[in-house]
Amino acid sequence: MKTALFLAFLLMPFADGATTKTETKKEKTQELWSASFPGARPVAVFFDLAENALYVSVQENKKGKIEKLSLAGMKDAASSVPSNASPGPLRAFNGRLYWIAGDEVRSTGPGGEISHGRLPKDLGEPVDIALDRKGRIFVGASSGVLYRIEGQKNGSVDLRGAPVTGLFLLLDTLYILRGTHLQPYLAGEKREKLEKIEKSETKSTRFCAKSCYGLERSSDGRWLTAQGNKVLAIDARGRVSVLLSADKTIGRMAYVYRRDPKEDFYVLPFPEEGVVRAYRMQ
Repeated sequence: MKTALFLAFLLMPFADGATTKTETKKEKTQELWSASFPGARPVAVFFDLAENALYVSVQENKKGKIEKLSLAGMKDAASSVPSNASPGPLRAFNGRLYWIAGDEVRSTGPGGEISHGRLPKDLGEPVDIALDRKGRIFVGASSGVLYRIEGQKNGSVDLRGAPVTGLFLLLDTLYILRGTHLQPYLAGEKREKLEKIEKSETKSTRFCAKSCYGLERSSDGRWLTAQGNKVLAIDARGRVSVLLSADKTIGRMAYVYRRDPKEDFYVLPFPEEGVVRAYRMQ
């Protein structure tokens, strides 16, 4: 269980209306390990706190699989899940692992693998996925549409053309990364109606100078995101630190929480290289 102090760090607010400042600091990082996927493209990584393990979406010949890794980067071949469509971003909820597979959301866990339905054809490319505490599924798309799967009450909202490039659910707030802006959306019991998100422009915060992809939250309350071949950390005042400048483009990253926050690390997939690497901030 996370301690109250840990939650306090995690819940540090990102000031509404703040403007992201110029990259002023480059931090030192240590590479911990790497895992290779010869002939394949690892595109997304997810840390499952309940399983204390990592899951990697691996694309290969328009199909793929979900690979399980230990926190030391060792593959667990017995836990590999094949996918008939190219797998994408992943999340976990209530003992099940969810992922985007082409135009469909699937999950595996107790009772086996099931489909949660196909996404609308006009949704565009699904970019990220999140689940709230009630198990409602949110999918963000490159077309700028946020789609919600909730039994028979599925719905969507067009975010006025801005692409959705990352989703992160923190308690009852869904944070939506829209290229260069971050926008919160109340998704819990007292949630706003999905349509009201269109009227929440005043809450949108300038987040990245250029479009960013993926959204994670560190133990010290900073947002982590990828910008091409860079990993950025953005604090509550909008100050930006460059954690890493890589040679290749970065996929959907994961952040690993440990009992001691000093032991936290983040994991990056490099689709072009067929490699997943883990790094620790120093």
